[in-house]
Amino acid sequence: MRSFLVISSLFFTYSVGMAQVLRQHQWEDRVILVFATDREESLFQQQLQLLQTNEEELEDRELVVYRIFDQKAIGPMGKSLKPKRAAELRSRYAPDKRSFFFVLIGKDGGVKLRSDQVVEMDKLFGLIDSMPMRRAEMRRKG
Repeated sequence: MRSFLVISSLFFTYSVGMAQVLRQHQWEDRVILVFATDREESLFQQQLQLLQTNEEELEDRELVVYRIFDQKAIGPMGKSLKPKRAAELRSRYAPDKRSFFFVLIGKDGGVKLRSDQVVEMDKLFGLIDSMPMRRAEMRRKG
């Protein structure tokens, strides 16, 4: 019973610490957060181009993308986020306000990758495909 309480307590603490806007994705989607000072930032543009040219692979791996700028954030399907939610994401995942920052969050809500450089798709997909949950998904899909 004591170990159940400890585990429950850790899970609750972890869930509270996860940015509220991302809770809807936990156990359903993997999340990519791309932070940039603005849309014109060159690393952001390079990363966005890579993501857009690999949409099928992103969908297959159940990835959703959030684009977070200094004054605005755009979630999956082009949905704008409230400034408060954008600030919450930035303070939680990219607190030092770099001009570009990439974060991959797994279905469990844990950060799997952080980078201040453009992340190549073979690196991203290799990392995801090596995850136990992804391997189980691939076995189920046949």
